[in-house]
Amino acid sequence: MSGEAPSKPNDIKELSTEVVGFDLSKLWGTVKSLTLDPGTSIYEYAQGDRSRLVSPITYFLLIFGLSFFLDSATGIGDYVMESFHQAGKTAGQDWAKGLKLAEKDNGTALPKSVFENATKIDSDLQDLIKRKEFQLIVLLPGLLLFQWLFFRKKVKSFFHNGYFALYTLAQYTLLFLPVSILFFISKPLFYYTYLVLGFVFPVLYNVYAGVNFYQTRWQSLVTKNILLLLCVTLAAMVTASLITSLWVIGLQIYYLIAK
Repeated sequence: MSGEAPSKPNDIKELSTEVVGFDLSKLWGTVKSLTLDPGTSIYEYAQGDRSRLVSPITYFLLIFGLSFFLDSATGIGDYVMESFHQAGKTAGQDWAKGLKLAEKDNGTALPKSVFENATKIDSDLQDLIKRKEFQLIVLLPGLLLFQWLFFRKKVKSFFHNGYFALYTLAQYTLLFLPVSILFFISKPLFYYTYLVLGFVFPVLYNVYAGVNFYQTRWQSLVTKNILLLLCVTLAAMVTASLITSLWVIGLQIYYLIAK
């Protein structure tokens, strides 16, 4: 009886490699290695053994994409960003308030279109801040730079420190995903857990991975990683402020010209 031969595991493996561009078994191996023995695995990759892990950029983008999909599908991303910005005001809102104060002090009525532009700017700015691409842009440069500055005495190569930063950021993002379950139980509980673990978990995981990668004691890594996280957060805030300021100025010019 003629017919096609049953698919073999190697055939399926080759097909999946062609479709997604890399070996899925290697991806699963990367997840396991970065969970069970991250420091040694990243160290071996940096030394030239690329057999165990997919590339750090590929892995980072995959986990980033997965996180983006889940945030969008569940509404978690919008909820977190809305909670972050509820206590403060955006640049567009501040500009509108400033215009109203100026109008009151000077006794001169400003055109209604000016306030309409401020509202549009605020809306556009909110959309910008919620974009994952924006968060990536403000986070990555500071992370890569400070990872190297803090640990260059242990590992001189900027690229090797970069491998460590990308792998660990991706992995603790992946391991943090189960916390999302709390979102469907209690949103306030999820939010405060997100805030606390969002600071504590990266430090713990980086210490766990750094002991073998940097060949140093965990006690010194705790202090360095806390300072590193604070510096990266501050750098991200400064970068975000600069980008949003330029964005607001650009939108002001655009709306004025459009009128």
